[in-house]
Amino acid sequence: MRKRTNNQILLEGIIEEFKKENKIKNKKEAFDFFAIEQITKNLDICWENYNNSVIDGKSDGGIDSILLFANNDCFETLESLKSRRGTYDISIYILQIKNKEKIEEDVITRLYPTLKNILDLDTDLTKFRAYSVELIEKANLIREAWKYSAKKSQNFQISIFYISRAEFKNLSGSFIEKQKQIETMIEDLGVKNRFNKIGAKELLDLSRKKENYNAELKFDKMTNSQGGEGYIGFVKLDDYYRCITDNGELRENIFEENVRDHLQNVEINREIFETLKSKKRDNFWCLNNGITMISSSIKRTGDSLNMQNVQIVNGLQTSYQIYNAKKKEKVEFEQDNFLVVKVVGTEDEELKGDIIRCTNKQTAITSSGFRALDRIQIDIEDYFKKHGIYYDRRKNYYKNRGIQTSKIVSIQLLAQCVFSTIYKQPSIARSKPASLNKDEDNYKKIFLNIGDNLWLYLFCIRLFKKIDIFLKDLKKEFQNDDSEIERVIASNYKFHVCRMVMSSLIQLPDYNLKQVINSKEKLERLIESEKFEDRIYKSFSELVETMRDYLARENKNIYDLISISKNPLINELITQKLNQNHKTEKKIKADKQRVLLQRAKIK
Repeated sequence: MRKRTNNQILLEGIIEEFKKENKIKNKKEAFDFFAIEQITKNLDICWENYNNSVIDGKSDGGIDSILLFANNDCFETLESLKSRRGTYDISIYILQIKNKEKIEEDVITRLYPTLKNILDLDTDLTKFRAYSVELIEKANLIREAWKYSAKKSQNFQISIFYISRAEFKNLSGSFIEKQKQIETMIEDLGVKNRFNKIGAKELLDLSRKKENYNAELKFDKMTNSQGGEGYIGFVKLDDYYRCITDNGELRENIFEENVRDHLQNVEINREIFETLKSKKRDNFWCLNNGITMISSSIKRTGDSLNMQNVQIVNGLQTSYQIYNAKKKEKVEFEQDNFLVVKVVGTEDEELKGDIIRCTNKQTAITSSGFRALDRIQIDIEDYFKKHGIYYDRRKNYYKNRGIQTSKIVSIQLLAQCVFSTIYKQPSIARSKPASLNKDEDNYKKIFLNIGDNLWLYLFCIRLFKKIDIFLKDLKKEFQNDDSEIERVIASNYKFHVCRMVMSSLIQLPDYNLKQVINSKEKLERLIESEKFEDRIYKSFSELVETMRDYLARENKNIYDLISISKNPLINELITQKLNQNHKTEKKIKADKQRVLLQRAKIK
């Protein structure tokens, strides 16, 4: 029997705790999510992204998960990528996750041909029966992102991860050769790549690593407010650079509450950058609006401030340009190059919101930039917290405070749930998730029209989570080749099933917001009933039947299923199916009633 290392023994206990905390039944699934969470710890990613990244089953081509990032922010649709402004780096994470304590060379042997086929843009992946629909969908998104990055002259990189509970020591020459083959093949296609081996030691180190939200800032001259914890003064550009970087890399985590994107294409950014590169930087302090920082606690030592839980709430663009000038352009700042920095010590959420609104005015920001500060968003956050759910209206706020990822709900997921369940448009929720909060009309529908009915937001999330768990378990039952439609629908039609289950609960094929609100007691009772899972299964089965009929009628194949899930046509197909079932059920009920009346007359 192979002797286990201390790293492996310690890691096992950590994963078991992770499994319990996140209420995951399966050990392999727990390890998969744990591994993904560790390697993406410093990236903008949520629990739904973890779920959606997984490619399981025997037709996975040797890939267990695929994640796509633009400037460290996870995206799942081309529409989401195209909606971003400015320039960005695109990173593709391709993961092989093996819950084993030994290294398996055949893992990377299987990966080579799959990667070659994905990255050959002229290859039709649907011709390979060995590839699942989910893998092909992700592969096509990689291709589209690659082509889009080429048009925009963006950086494009692939990172391959082989993750296991093994110790990556004394690797065989054969393993190293296979790794080099993959790296060379991708390099020859003109794509930057990196092969990462993450074993027991690396996972243990990552799990212990906590993000640092504290910072020290040295002032050249400063003054403080009377009766409050506030400071303002001059900071040398070199000292500010040291504050916002860690080992030469920008500390992006301290900008997370900033409402403005880094808009590299706007005129103001070019002006900031040109000023920093020229002699004009001697007057940078009076040409720039400066920086505003918020800290939960400040300790002053001489001319330095030690700040706890610091966030830069205004000055993101200035900070990026200082970083770019120093790190990328190798600009040497002089000792008399200053900028103005304001630091406010407060934990008052209302005051924080006021500061963010008032200090973010010099570049045009749409109202969507301030939506996290809307009263309704704060109310939802407070209401969810009372029920053990953490609403992430401020991106990564709870993740960075150690809250279990599975208990965190993003603004985007809530919007998707409401739009599919209440407004019966799962295709939009599936195809254009980013537009739900950015589009004024959609935002009004989701958050302003529902208003004080906070229970409905919680109900939509609870409904989705119950359906998500049920479909994930159900998918495991469909492992043979004849069940691929069921597998695809279980993975990609969750919002569609939510819409159908809501009809089942209200007992109306077509309903409106008022009817949903008036059904509060009924909905809250039925979602906890013993037969609730029967409703999910019935809706799922009806959806499978609908899609089988549609594919046969329109002479389409299984590879069209994912694109159909994003087409408004699916909303109509679902409503037609529900109307048809409703009429059939009414007829059966009427016939039954007629028979009973006839029997009564005979008696």
